[in-house]
Parts: sequence; structure tokens; C-alpha cells
Amino acid sequence: MMSSVAKCGVLLVWCAVGAGAAMAQTQAAPGERVAQVPIRTDGPKSLDPVKGSTQYDNQACSQIFDSLVQYKYLVRPLEIEPCLISEMPVITENSDGTQTWRFKLRDDVRFHDDACFAGGQGRKVRSGDVFYSWKRLADPKYELENWWVIEGLVVGFDAYKAVQGAAVGTNPEDPASMGAAMNKTREKVRTQAEASGGADAAMVMFDEAVTHAKPGVFDYDAPVSGLKVINDLEFEVLLTKPVQQFRWKLAQFQLSVVPREAVEKYGEQFGAHPVGTGPYMVKDGDWQPGRFINFTRNPTYRPEFYPSQIGPDVAEAARDTKLGLDQAAGKRLPILDRVECPFYVPDPVMWLDFESGKLGFVQIPAEYFDKAINRRTLKMKPAYASKGVTLFPVPLLDFIFRGFNMEDPIVGGYDEKRKKLRQAISLAFDLDEMNESFYNSTNIVYDGPIPPGLDGFPANGDAPVSYRGPDLARARRLLAEAGYPGGKGLPEILYYSSRGGNQEEQTQAELLFCKSIGVRLKPRLVDFSEMIEAVNKKIAMMFGYAWGSDYPDAESNLAMFYSRNKAPGSNTFNYDRPEYDRMYERSRTMPPGPGRTKLYEQMRDTLIEDCVVIGSLARTRFYAINPWLKNFKPTEDFQNWYKYLDVDDTKRQP
Repeated sequence: MMSSVAKCGVLLVWCAVGAGAAMAQTQAAPGERVAQVPIRTDGPKSLDPVKGSTQYDNQACSQIFDSLVQYKYLVRPLEIEPCLISEMPVITENSDGTQTWRFKLRDDVRFHDDACFAGGQGRKVRSGDVFYSWKRLADPKYELENWWVIEGLVVGFDAYKAVQGAAVGTNPEDPASMGAAMNKTREKVRTQAEASGGADAAMVMFDEAVTHAKPGVFDYDAPVSGLKVINDLEFEVLLTKPVQQFRWKLAQFQLSVVPREAVEKYGEQFGAHPVGTGPYMVKDGDWQPGRFINFTRNPTYRPEFYPSQIGPDVAEAARDTKLGLDQAAGKRLPILDRVECPFYVPDPVMWLDFESGKLGFVQIPAEYFDKAINRRTLKMKPAYASKGVTLFPVPLLDFIFRGFNMEDPIVGGYDEKRKKLRQAISLAFDLDEMNESFYNSTNIVYDGPIPPGLDGFPANGDAPVSYRGPDLARARRLLAEAGYPGGKGLPEILYYSSRGGNQEEQTQAELLFCKSIGVRLKPRLVDFSEMIEAVNKKIAMMFGYAWGSDYPDAESNLAMFYSRNKAPGSNTFNYDRPEYDRMYERSRTMPPGPGRTKLYEQMRDTLIEDCVVIGSLARTRFYAINPWLKNFKPTEDFQNWYKYLDVDDTKRQP
């Protein structure tokens, strides 16, 4: 059983029993402002941003760490503003085609107080901290999971990664091993550079990086020609070309700034003992994996204030929903003393906790949609509206897919037979039925990986080339042409999916879709973090999850299929088409416009023809907000919004 909120504004924190979620059993001090918000999975796998790859890693890390820029909380379409920097960077186009970005840090940003610093007092952030943090992405110790974020962008950085990665594996006692490793790596770098052009320049960079290599060591002090410290507060980044998406990437949590002292003191435990600059800290014992995580106010957080700038669409939404999002303008951030986040794998427990007033908001699970929302009007039903519950729909930059491991010997590959196998499976799926049965027909069904609202999204969701089902006759024909008539001779396909929500029911529907043409799926329903681990290790033949675009540009989605981003990078499909790579590399330097849109469409249709994924669906997420949670503008485009939240404990249920 769970206790209720005590009277007199003193908040008790609950502990769910059994298959639900759990919060730390602590009691708020008088006057302390505390909110409870859910994380709808088994939670993050690490609190180290260099290891994070999921929305849930993002949701946790974004409270602890800061990046150089952030999204404006109340402005749509999305805009960027300074976070750790004092002003937006100055950009200079260079005659050789490179691009210089000059940054200036704020002088009042300190790392969290921690024992890793002299006297336990967090020191000020300096330019070198930014470059140290980014270099961690290149360190093979962290499995290069997020190297794709920065890969190919900064002059000399790829050469640094290649050389330092090779040096780590050499024996300091055997000079010959260093030379052999560098020669082998040099040939690999040359081959990659020749495939994409610019081999001569790449080799010059590589040879320069070799002069700074030390056997057996990944040297964080070795220089990168495109990363230049000017002084403690100013630094420059030299881009290989004017990549349009760099400004958005600067807001990604993987590029957050961390202190070297903490990483070196805590080693592998840094992901459980994080030290950042963010508005909140995680104290020892406040993260219990699979159960909950609690965030406590950072007492040394720099002066930052609730925004006064509010976009017209947000202002209108705020008026319509009575959220009063503009009323906190000028308040010092963070407003809350603590944010407590229980993890929920089964949705019913989460929904019951919300109904009883124990959670500030909930993403309405599909099975409770009709209970809470009038299908005709898409308004909150009176039983909830009368209690002050607010409904806030959020269209997502959403890509829900079932994907194939292109390196798998059965379902992967690029020959016609294996391509036809994937196409046959795709044609057996009925996404419209999935939408109706599991999403209350609120999703947009579309072809390809580019979600609604971004350049390259096909008109009405229908691309010129499509293998969207159901078309069982065509599916059976293609299956026979693949060499498996009626499914004969085809082994079971190991299919990974995550537990929670109605995922078990969805998986059963998918089994039936495949069975209708003679294909047998062998489902593995596991926790989300375990599924991602299986995908990163290339164990899963087939898998399904949702990808939210990292920023409002289709390049974020198209990068998922770039060969240099293979697992454990964002290309979890391990797709490898040289012609696709060439189109992708061209697109990164093109400004928005018809030319780039056409290239995005060509890349989209190439992926559809190869049938790398079965898709797609884009959700509108329906948030229900209890009246005691204040200043909450639901968004899934970024996650550092806990600092804006407030509570009104007088509106909690007794």
C-alpha cells in the first residue's frame, strides 16, 4: 500500500510494492518544495553523459550536467540560447572552406561541490573542461557509443581519435607494437578517407596526431588542431566544413561539460557518482537502478532565471489550459528543492499513482485513453477536468520502427533475396491496425525514417516507394522469391522489444502478422536498457523502439543509417551503403532549401527500398497534469526542464 500526502503541506514520499515503482522513503522538511514526476521505464543505464544514448539517460543527465547552449523553454519553433556560454558563438567562414566558431564561457559557473576538488568546493569551469569532455567521446574506454555526435565535424578530431585509440592498445615496453598499431590504423584511416574524399588532408592530420601519441595511454592532453584554447574563458572550434546541424548538436546532453578531477577520482563509478554544473545533484543513495532517482537542488548554481520570453503558440496554449506558464518570469532557478522520479515499467501503477495525486503529470497510457479523454472532442473528461487536471497534447518528432540488423546473416545483407525477405515481413505488418488497437488512432502512419514536421517527410505520409502493409499476397510472393516459400527453411527470427505499457500485446500482434505469411518471430521482451545493450552488441536480429529526433532537422534521423555511426553508435541497424553515405555527407553542408530537401528524399527512398526498417508511426503524446504541478510545458524535444517546475502543495489531494 502507498501512503497519501500528509496535511499541513508536509509531503510524504511513497514506496510502491511489487511490480510498480519506488521512491526514497524520506520526508520533506517544512517549507521544502518537492515534486514527483515519473520516468516511464526502468530508468537510465548511466549518469555519465558520454555513455548515454536514450531519452531516459537524457532525462536524468540533463538535470545534473549543462551543455554550452540550451533550448528556449517557452519558444516554438525551437530556438537556441546560451547556457554555459555568456553569448552566442561568433561564426567565421574561412577561405579554405572550414568554419570557425568562437565561444566565451560565463565566469560564474562552478562544478558541484564534491570531494574530488580541493577542500570539497567545486571550482569554476574553464575552456579546457569543454575540450576534455568532448575528447571522452573518442576514448574507446567508453565504447565510442556517442562518437557519432561529433564524428567528422572538427578539424583533426577524427585523427586524434584514431591515433589515441590505437595507442591505448600498445605495450609501453614494446616500441615495435606502437609502430605496427599506427601503420595498421593509418591504412584503415586512408581507406575510409579515400571512400569519402580528402585522403591527403586526412593523412596529414593523422601523421601530425601520431607525433603526440604515447604507448599504452589515451592522452587527453594531446592537441587537436581544431580545438583551440584562447584563455580560461574563450576557445575556438574549427569545423571541417559549415555543418548546418552543429548549433543543434551543441545542445545535446552527450556534449555536456564534466570535471576531469571527478572522472579520474571515481573512474568507472563516475556514472553512479556524477559531478556536473547543473541545477540538480544526485547524492549517494538517491539513484537506485530500476527503482527511482532523486534530484536535489545544487546550492551553488549560477544565477539563472525563469524566462520572460514566451512564443505566441505557447502563450495561447498556456491560456487555453490555464497553466500560467508566464507567471513565474524572473524567478531564480531552480525553483524546486528536490525532484523525485520513480521508474515505472507497468503503466497501471503509474496511472494509479497519478489518479491519487502522487505524480505531477503522466503520459496517458493507451489503455486509459478512453477513461480520461473524450475521443470526439479530444478534451479531458469531466471526472478529471473537475479536479483541475489539465490535458496537454504534444506532437512528437517521432520515429517508431521495427528494425533489422543488417549484419545478421539471415535478415541482413544487400542481395536481392535478403532484401525481399525484409520487404515481405514489412508487407505483412498492419501499422494502421497497430495505430487503432494500441494508440487510439492518434498516430500518424508514414513511410521512411523522417517524421512529420521535418524536411523530407513524404506528402500525406506516402513515399513513391513503399513496402507498407498489409499486402499478404505480395508478401508471400516476395518471401518465396527470397527462397522461403510459405516460410519453409527460414529459421526463427530473434526479435527484441522492451517490457512495459502494452508492449506485450503489441508483440503478440506482430507475431500474428508474421505468422500469416509463415514467418516465425522469437520474441525477447526485456527491460529497455537490456534491449539497447543487445542492440549495441549486435545480438538482436530484429528489434523495435522509438527514436525521437535529437534536433529539428531530418539529418538527426538520417544519421541513424550512416555507416560510420554503426552500433554502438546511432546506426543500430549497422546499415552500410557507400552511395547512401555520399548523399548523407553532401547533405550535411547544404543549407535548408529545395536542394537539400530533394537529397533527403532520395536518402529516405533508398532506405525504404532496402527495407532497413518497418515503419513508421509518429505519436501525439497526451499529457495529463495535476493541478499542484506548476510551470510545466510538456516537451520531449529537450529534457532540462526540471529547473523551471514549481509546486502548489495547497492543491494536492488530502
